[in-house]
Amino acid sequence: NQRKSSPGSSLADVVEAQERKIATLKIAQKGESALAEEVERLLERKSRLQQTNLRLEAQNLELKMQLEKHRLTDLTPRDPQGLNSETESVGGSPKGRNKTSK
Repeated sequence: NQRKSSPGSSLADVVEAQERKIATLKIAQKGESALAEEVERLLERKSRLQQTNLRLEAQNLELKMQLEKHRLTDLTPRDPQGLNSETESVGGSPKGRNKTSK
């Protein structure tokens, strides 16, 4: 009952499918009670992984939103002379103040 691999499947997919099949056969050999325990353990693991996945997806979405916010901030127009709003030059005094005070 071997499946032919589709053109898009990789060797890793085929190996993974074979490993799952082997694991299933090993579990079936253990007996019904061992099988029930294994199923319960796997269901618990699946639940933990789903919770982790949801947490990571939420974190990923938040980080994407922060990244987009920073990108938009970087795209905002700057002072055409390259000056910030506080100083006229690197060593200059704040705008609106007299440069010479004595």
